Amino acid sequence: MILANCCRLRAKLVIKLLVFRTMTEKQNRKIEQKQSPRPTDYDLAVDQQTDRFISLHHQLTYFLITASVAPLGFTLKSAIEFNKDLNFEVWVIFILLIGGLSGVLSAAWAISALRRDISSHRKHLASRYNRKSYSDLPLNEQKEWDKDVKRARVYRDLSFFSLIVSIAFQAIFFGTVFFMK
Repeated sequence: MILANCCRLRAKLVIKLLVFRTMTEKQNRKIEQKQSPRPTDYDLAVDQQTDRFISLHHQLTYFLITASVAPLGFTLKSAIEFNKDLNFEVWVIFILLIGGLSGVLSAAWAISALRRDISSHRKHLASRYNRKSYSDLPLNEQKEWDKDVKRARVYRDLSFFSLIVSIAFQAIFFGTVFFMK
């Protein structure tokens, strides 16, 4: 009789334990689903597009730096050679100086734009790891992120403008040099 009661009691405990374990597993699955939803194909495509976009901005930055600094080397070397034959007036040196400074400034703006792009990409990655979209972020974080994106765009535009100014003044320099000959 005692043995039968022990067996019944044991059977009840095993059943309760199995029910508890099953409920716990279901609750754990629900918690896992809430905490770590699988990214959708759309989310993965957006991430891939973001990676391509930041890569494109890197390439654009390298182009801007090369396009603004490389002609300076040629122009300065030519200026040194031409100065041996010609005596430059102050305004010609001023034109050369403006062209050179705007070229260096173009490279600086491009690097600043790249820094803002990287900052924006870091925020994107942080929100993805936290499983949040842009609209899920608090308003102050959205504004900060928007500032990074806007600054990067403005810096890139300034870099292009400085590059155009640099090339224009270098062309004016070469024009004046050839007319002085």
